[in-house]
Amino acid sequence: MKNIFKIYLPISFLLFTLTVDSFAFNKNEPINKSEETKSFSVELTSVSIIGEIEMKSHSSISPWAFPTHTLDIVDSYMPFIFRTKKSAALDELRVIISVNDKGRISGYEVLNQEADKGLVERVGYVVRNLPKAQAVPGFDNYDGMDFEMVIRR
Repeated sequence: MKNIFKIYLPISFLLFTLTVDSFAFNKNEPINKSEETKSFSVELTSVSIIGEIEMKSHSSISPWAFPTHTLDIVDSYMPFIFRTKKSAALDELRVIISVNDKGRISGYEVLNQEADKGLVERVGYVVRNLPKAQAVPGFDNYDGMDFEMVIRR
């Protein structure tokens, strides 16, 4: 039986994978009397996070970001959004959220054709309760932009 331990080192961006056949606290005394203590095998894999960021185009990296608790807010409104039979039948809801140059939400649009007026109004209520977007440091231009929010049930 092999146990796999993964240790992530964010400072050096290296990933160590350690495979252990049997682990003993005392080298002279094995865990099971019938087995000998086996050595560790260590595999070193380099993971370059900077390379992954460079591979993405700058158009996919946004100068605006919503706080992490935004997903919790949307998740808490799920029963409210999908409370009717027609809206409960939807598997996916796509909403375009427009953010102005100050990070405030300036508009929204529901992309689903089968969305009724009540669903659009409930989504509008949820969008108005979302926090404003925060500026990501390091960008020269903080213009308004559109975000696509996809809600899957």
